[in-house]
Amino acid sequence: MATLHHEHRALSRSLLSVSRSLVVLGILVCLCSTGLEAQGRAGVRGTVVDETGLAIPRADVTLIDLAGGTTTRTKTDGSGRFALEDVRPGEYLLHVTAAGFQDVDLPVTVGRDALKPLTVMMRVGLEEEVTVVGSRRDSPVRADQNADAITFNRDFLAQLPVDGNDVLPLLSSLLAPSAAGVDGLSIIIDGVEGSTLDLSAAAIRHVTVNRNPYSSEFRRPGKARVEVVTEHGSRKFHGSGAFSGRASLFDARNPFAQTKPPENKGLLNGSFGGPLHRDRSTFFLTGSWLNHDESAVVHARTLAGAGPVVENVAAPREHANWYGRVDARPNKSHALIGRYDFTGDTARNRGVGGLHLTEQGYDTEEHKHTLQLGSHDLFAPVSNDVRIQAAWQHKRAGQPSDRPAMVVHGAFTGGASQTYHVNDDTDVHVQDVATYFHGPHTVRFGGEARAKRVHVVDASNFGGTFEFAGLNQLARGTPILFRINRGTPDIDFSQHEAFGFVQDEVRVRSDLSVMAGVREDWQARPGAGASLAPRAAVTWAPGVQKAGVRDDRARIPRPVRVGPGRPSAVQCNACRIGRARAGAAPGECWSRAGVVAELARRH
Repeated sequence: MATLHHEHRALSRSLLSVSRSLVVLGILVCLCSTGLEAQGRAGVRGTVVDETGLAIPRADVTLIDLAGGTTTRTKTDGSGRFALEDVRPGEYLLHVTAAGFQDVDLPVTVGRDALKPLTVMMRVGLEEEVTVVGSRRDSPVRADQNADAITFNRDFLAQLPVDGNDVLPLLSSLLAPSAAGVDGLSIIIDGVEGSTLDLSAAAIRHVTVNRNPYSSEFRRPGKARVEVVTEHGSRKFHGSGAFSGRASLFDARNPFAQTKPPENKGLLNGSFGGPLHRDRSTFFLTGSWLNHDESAVVHARTLAGAGPVVENVAAPREHANWYGRVDARPNKSHALIGRYDFTGDTARNRGVGGLHLTEQGYDTEEHKHTLQLGSHDLFAPVSNDVRIQAAWQHKRAGQPSDRPAMVVHGAFTGGASQTYHVNDDTDVHVQDVATYFHGPHTVRFGGEARAKRVHVVDASNFGGTFEFAGLNQLARGTPILFRINRGTPDIDFSQHEAFGFVQDEVRVRSDLSVMAGVREDWQARPGAGASLAPRAAVTWAPGVQKAGVRDDRARIPRPVRVGPGRPSAVQCNACRIGRARAGAAPGECWSRAGVVAELARRH
């Protein structure tokens, strides 16, 4: 009995020892599996700051799995920090939003090794969608980070001593005439290409010259291209106003004028912006008005008196510019933009001064309306921008004339002004551009269609012009030449253009990137057809400095431009007195002999 009891106790101790061993083994297995699982996953951490480096609390941070489409969300704390733990290895898109700031999309590659903390910088406003490629700072090998690009922000533009807030003359001096060619500059305003910059300095947020010189997205190279981003509202109300002027009181005397001409100038501008509905929409308004009471000095000789004709002729000019913009964000992945701007310019007594008498003066006017609607959408891993723009422009210079003008060489130019031009344009753009992120690839593709309707009237010199060798010939009534235009002065025509492009920028290494793309432009005009333009660039930046070696190759197409010119139905007839040239009626000049005598008596 004692033996059985002893064996039972030994068996119990053995079972207890085995149980303890199994428990220890189970704990070790759990710890190992947990460690292996932890080694297979990593975390994404970082800080969200604004442009000044201050933290942005309560920002929404979303990590989107590009393979499966699943999302993980969190918010930044009071110090702007965020942490997304237990993230499987793979390709992700980090989408950060905050009220009153531009969204940031950051491609992130998660591996088995721990990621360094990210610093996400957000810019104020709702307008721009900033795509950050890299980790903590802009990569020096990105195609749009070329070191020779020049950017002017709104603070710099506000300090420029430009006439009437017109910044285009300054920007033109930074471009290369050889790159611009015969087509002139290419002005990109909020993604839509044009040829003029009608905005005042207060309506411009920043301007960039020579960014990404040979991108397939744009028709012209960087040295012939100016990219403008317009101003928008913010989450706080703000406004400004200013007036500047000058008076002729302290001007020096004009040596060609008997009395000092009154030349006064005044420029009034102001702006106001802020939120519309909570933090989901903003607005911005700005306007400027320029009044320039300048004068022209006439200094000529006529038959009416022994001395010269010297007089001051008022030639005032008014210029107005109005700009308004509304930005709305219905949700975190969708933004709407609406922009309208107006430019008006009127002037009197153009063409007067020097040998040109007061009767040669003519008035000019110009009005332009531009409306642009845009939509930005984010469908990870694709962001898409749609823009629709319509512009209406009217230009007029002078009035129709049925009386002739008279040019006396070395003495004066008088009679009725023969200048008369009218130009009415209607221009519509429809554009769609998308960006696709996949690992080291950033692919941009899209296209645009453009339709333009032009109505031109050119009835210049329909009254005719007599030319005299001097005052003696005028006194005798013997002109040496008579010119006149005849025919149908107006013409209507249309232009239709389109382009498409695709471009892939690959970051091969941290110090090496390759960009390749192709662009095709098309014009609906006989002999124009399509134009294919392949483009490529390689950027190598050793070290971490923003310096390196670029090698760009591109073919820049030269589209055929249809200009208003002179309508083909108008004939220019010229004849010397007594001998008619081809195309002129032989009796045309002689039939106006009475008019010549009348002009001589008047002058």
